[in-house]
Amino acid sequence: MSIQALIEKPSADSGVVAAESNLDRNLIQKAYEFAKKAHEGQKRVSGDAYLTHLVGVADILDELHMDSVTIATGLLHDILEDTLVTYDELKAEFGEEIANLVDGVTKLSNQQFQDAALRQAESTRKMMIAMAKDVRVILVKLADRTHNMRTLDFLSPERRQKMARETLDIYAPLAHRLGIAKIKSELEDLCLRYLEPEVYYDLVKKVAMKKAERDKLLANVIEGIENNLKTAGIKAEVEGRSKHFTSIYNKMAKQQKNFEDIFDLMAIRILTGTVKECYEVLGMIHTLWKPLPGRFKDYVAMPKNNMYQSLHTTLMGPDAQPIEVQIRTYDMHRTAEEGIAAHWIYKEGRAAEKEDQKFAWMRQLLDLQQDIKDTTEFAEAMKVDLFEDEVFVFTPKGAVKELPKGATALDFAYAVHTDVGTHCMGVKVNGQMVPLRYNLKNGDIVEVLTQSSRTPSRDWLKIVVTSRAKNKIRHWFRTHLSADEVDKGKHLFEKEAMRMGLDFNNLLKTNALDEFLGFFGCHNIQELLANTGHGEISPRQVLNKVAGKNEEEQALKTEKQEKTEEKTHDAARAHKTGGSAVTALPSKGISIGGEKDFLIRFARCCTPVPGDPIVGYVTRGRGVSVHRTDCPNTLLLPEAEGRMMPVSWEGSAEQIYEVAIEVKAKDREKLLADMLLAISEEGVIISEANAKAAEGGWAQGYFVIGISQASQLEKVLKKLQRVKGVVSARRTEAR
Repeated sequence: MSIQALIEKPSADSGVVAAESNLDRNLIQKAYEFAKKAHEGQKRVSGDAYLTHLVGVADILDELHMDSVTIATGLLHDILEDTLVTYDELKAEFGEEIANLVDGVTKLSNQQFQDAALRQAESTRKMMIAMAKDVRVILVKLADRTHNMRTLDFLSPERRQKMARETLDIYAPLAHRLGIAKIKSELEDLCLRYLEPEVYYDLVKKVAMKKAERDKLLANVIEGIENNLKTAGIKAEVEGRSKHFTSIYNKMAKQQKNFEDIFDLMAIRILTGTVKECYEVLGMIHTLWKPLPGRFKDYVAMPKNNMYQSLHTTLMGPDAQPIEVQIRTYDMHRTAEEGIAAHWIYKEGRAAEKEDQKFAWMRQLLDLQQDIKDTTEFAEAMKVDLFEDEVFVFTPKGAVKELPKGATALDFAYAVHTDVGTHCMGVKVNGQMVPLRYNLKNGDIVEVLTQSSRTPSRDWLKIVVTSRAKNKIRHWFRTHLSADEVDKGKHLFEKEAMRMGLDFNNLLKTNALDEFLGFFGCHNIQELLANTGHGEISPRQVLNKVAGKNEEEQALKTEKQEKTEEKTHDAARAHKTGGSAVTALPSKGISIGGEKDFLIRFARCCTPVPGDPIVGYVTRGRGVSVHRTDCPNTLLLPEAEGRMMPVSWEGSAEQIYEVAIEVKAKDREKLLADMLLAISEEGVIISEANAKAAEGGWAQGYFVIGISQASQLEKVLKKLQRVKGVVSARRTEAR
């Protein structure tokens, strides 16, 4: 019975209705009348009365077997946003519970944001936090979005695309996370219809063409299963179904196949009374048709974190057609279709039980909210933590931990407890030591080794993928910023800036470093200085960014001057060079077509040195930029093909050129000292040197040395490779 029919049922039959539907008819009738009055005169884009949308939302909630309070909320969900009714008025009329639910669903209409994307992100943030407190908020929102998607034809093409994209990015994954398969499948198919209409209608046509053939095959398979069930004395219900269009489309894209090459377009579902019977049925059908290797999944023993349980197997059926079979109990089936709505404990009039861990991930949203204040960052974190596929791993005691696909061993440590992650010194997986960046796999048994003196490394931020781990690591560093590290970092910046001819204090005053903070993973200048003092960030790398920007700005200015004052500029240049059109400056040992009097500069990206094969790139207003011929950046330079020119090494061998070296070695005492000794034995200048521990007992070294010939670099690299524990030493890009 629809909500409209329930409302219009004669009052004399209200007792019968209440018994049949287990709903509070009076509450729903009151919500209907209140909404009807508040939205009076409002129309949808289709021209229908706005009330039709509210009733449609309530119907969807009723189909999910939600309680009377939730259905009433569905009827009232737009009242705070689209009418003059206030929260206090709603609370006075329906109580705090319904008022809070409606407020949780309401968009942030009265707040001003910089753009539509930020507005949507903040609205989603509020909705998700409200959901963590009461999941009925998202159930109402899902019903609202589902009804809007069903009636999307009346909107403009631009609005259809926007709503469909948002639905695919946020609401369909949420329906999946909550285990509501029928909502998830419908939303995905509707999104495909509006985002890829040609693909959608082509699939509809092709699936329809094969319907008769598919139905015949399904009938034969179902008959064979039912006969064998009867012989085995197992009571079960067997039904066939076609896969929804998005599922077919995703399989085609993933496997890069045409529709004609996708055979398992159908599935068999077998419903039984007990778990024992599920496994009995599995054994029986494996004797009827051969199972395909690697296609069996036991979600009964290992439920998904959205409570989904079922046995999955794929059989090579009649005519060599693959057929997917799902076997589950009736209770499991209801959970698969309705998800959390099938277990909604408010129906029993009691609050959520703290011991129920099935949806502990929602409570983690509250922690996420406290740790992440940036709205956009919060939205991105939700995509990783809530919407990705999951892996299931075990603690040594057999407890199951659920993590997003791609999570690392270090993510697991932080999932166990913040202190376990903070003091993690190593991880064993299935009894073997693994690197902290090891990607967890289903069924792994993971043991974390800790040491009280161990603290996080900033390199860990490059290892972890979950927002929980990232934010716990960042929080640790923010609360452990050392004044000594800040002072040391500032001293290093001042020293490097002086060497580069920059005024560091002036850079601070003009906020010139602020735009690069995010690039180096910092939130403020203090954190940048502390990280530098800690040895995690090179001041040269930061200042090169600033200098590079200044050079780019100067180049743009020069190019503009060339265009507007070309004749005057050429004349002045010719006067300065005695008739030559190019500024005469020392060529630093570079010859261009036998001539040396050219303005040249060495590219920082590949730091060429004498002996390297090189090529010149004619810049606008900055002379010739010299690159190694194997530098990948030369392919990215604008108009590279027409502005490249041959150059060669000439001149004094006493000219010094800087080059960077990267070393990987097994960590040990005095490693850095031994590497420095090996370099200095070749008589080269060391302008920068640092080494830091990496995961798994490894260490990484970075050095900048001054040489006059490429042959010197080869000797230095060979010396380093002979140092005990060093496994590789190679030239790298300057930081």
